[in-house]
Amino acid sequence: NETTLRMFGASDKRTLLHSLSTVFTPETRDVFAQELVALAEGRTTFEAESVLRTLHGDRVDVLVSITFPTAGEPADSVLITLTDITQQKHAEQAGRGSEALFHEMADTAPAMLWISDPAGAWTFLSRQWYEFTAQEPESALGLGWLNALHPDDRDSAAAAVFQATDERRPFHFECRLSRPDGEPRWVIIAGQPRVATDGGFLGFVGSAIDISERRKAEEAVIDEVHTRETLSRVGAALASELDPDTLIQAATDAATALTSAQWGVFYFTVTDDDGNTSEHHAVSGLSKSAFEDVAGRGPGGRGPGGRGPGGRGPGGPGPVGHGPGAPGLRPFIVRIDDLSDAEH
Repeated sequence: NETTLRMFGASDKRTLLHSLSTVFTPETRDVFAQELVALAEGRTTFEAESVLRTLHGDRVDVLVSITFPTAGEPADSVLITLTDITQQKHAEQAGRGSEALFHEMADTAPAMLWISDPAGAWTFLSRQWYEFTAQEPESALGLGWLNALHPDDRDSAAAAVFQATDERRPFHFECRLSRPDGEPRWVIIAGQPRVATDGGFLGFVGSAIDISERRKAEEAVIDEVHTRETLSRVGAALASELDPDTLIQAATDAATALTSAQWGVFYFTVTDDDGNTSEHHAVSGLSKSAFEDVAGRGPGGRGPGGRGPGGRGPGGPGPVGHGPGAPGLRPFIVRIDDLSDAEH
């Protein structure tokens, strides 16, 4: 028909038929072979993409659709439809070129970059991610990247991504990434929606940036402020308090807090004006019952097996460390035996 003549740049049917050697390409011969196979298998339709040439030698990408006669009907002709898909192929090629360019840029960017699909699964991760986490693409893509996060952060990270995907809005969150050397690193993961030209949601493009040094600096500032506040508070208390038990309790509380210990105890001996001595202690971070449970258990406590950390009982000085009664706790323990003047 006229559309076919225009597609190939032919003035009439006769000219086109005499130029089939120009129109057909090696790809076309492959399609003819596939068509014969389809006919031999008894199929009534056949469809394949191929490449043809105009009479001027220009490439034309086409979709070949063939309808064969059904069984019992005359087989002297078939219906062949050629659809010009050249522009579509150009767009696909341009898209692949843009994607390849993005991947190249992403692999050289200083941050870890990623892309997800509309369902929230990650379909691309830049080279920096694999170097940072030691993951492989087959284990990281999809939802596998969550396995590189600290176990305590995985659920919240997945929830943040899926909620943003459902709402199709930007998001960011902080989490810890596990490193091959065993040291977790803090990162901020952020995503921005990708939108097609027709407004359709394509997923997200985002980054993961190492913020460990920033967090360390922030924590150092917080620690310094906390230290100053604690020292100021304790200094004011010491300046206005005369009771030695209260003074030592305040100092023990401050020392426990400043050393980030879970609990602390301060042992001391007081000698009164008559020469009588009595042993005292100040405990911070443990209730009275919990401390008595710890203190009554052998080395690391103050029971029959020894006088505890720094103690001087029959069992000899106990080790400073974890007592049997408090597994996993890190105590701050000080013992002073020469506090002869209670007034001071």
